[in-house]
Amino acid sequence: MDGSWQIIHPHWAFTAVRGHDNGRWTKIETKGKGSRGKTPASEGINIRRIDENYFMPHPDEFIYMCIAEKKEWQLLEKPWDLLKFCSVPRFRMAYFTSEYTLTSRHKGTLTSVNGKCSLEFKEKDATTTNIGYELLFDAELSKEKLPSDVQLPRTVFFETNGNQLRFIVRFSVVGIYKLCFKASSLLAEFRLEAKEKSRNANLLPVNPAIGFGFGHPAKSKGLVEPSHTSGVIIRRVDTREVTITFRMTTVTRIVVRMRHVKTEPGVLNKCVQKTVKDNTVCMKVTLPDDHIHEEYAIQIYTEEEKIENNVLNYLLTDRREDFEDVEVSTRYSKINF
Repeated sequence: MDGSWQIIHPHWAFTAVRGHDNGRWTKIETKGKGSRGKTPASEGINIRRIDENYFMPHPDEFIYMCIAEKKEWQLLEKPWDLLKFCSVPRFRMAYFTSEYTLTSRHKGTLTSVNGKCSLEFKEKDATTTNIGYELLFDAELSKEKLPSDVQLPRTVFFETNGNQLRFIVRFSVVGIYKLCFKASSLLAEFRLEAKEKSRNANLLPVNPAIGFGFGHPAKSKGLVEPSHTSGVIIRRVDTREVTITFRMTTVTRIVVRMRHVKTEPGVLNKCVQKTVKDNTVCMKVTLPDDHIHEEYAIQIYTEEEKIENNVLNYLLTDRREDFEDVEVSTRYSKINF
């Protein structure tokens, strides 16, 4: 076309398969909520539709979907081999038109380091609030089995910090997992291989839909100049007091709650003293006596017309090693989803 070659996939441009499932994956967490749903194996059904993603896609994007055996038909300046094709993340076509770019290592299979894996993305325009994820477990290929009497929610730490997104997954069961990253639609999938259990066996106190950190929800409600932008506040083991501040550009009622995984909601709210002066909100948190190696969540809400909206969350912890940058171990392997 116009003197150049273009890619058209005549099959997937007009048809798709809906409902395909190999029957191996068990969903164990969605946005911090526990699940234990497993769908039966199904070949799915063929549907007829027009998908413009397969009409003249950019070769640098299409290579993540299909690889031509003859390298010249990949239309790439630097053609891929099968080894590279099997090692990259499983991006969906929606990823390339989304606001997100993977900034951590460009691998589709991640192997745990000290019982955890991490993924990071950059967001072009930090205004999206419909970010989501799913964590699934492969019982057939995993060495260990999921406990039948306990669900495993809140093992995924999700942080949104300005234009950065971060996922940290703690493993309490050795095995094969899949992490699906979503924003309105599925964008990417990663295979996680847990070779060992995390030394921190605690579930997160909460795992809110907006994540942890000073992101768009707080900014949209007029909160500025935070003392902490990261969703994690690392404290010394011998420190019981933490101070958090921010300023309001519009006058609003602020509600603060404190949570712990083993404590009923509301019990720890007395540990937080909130003051407001000249539109500056100051929260002084005093941790309980048995705070060592425990994690606490500070959840901040704005109240409008008696409706509370969660706009900001922090995780207080003395476990620095769980949130330091992880040099994720990777290997080349065929990713079978």
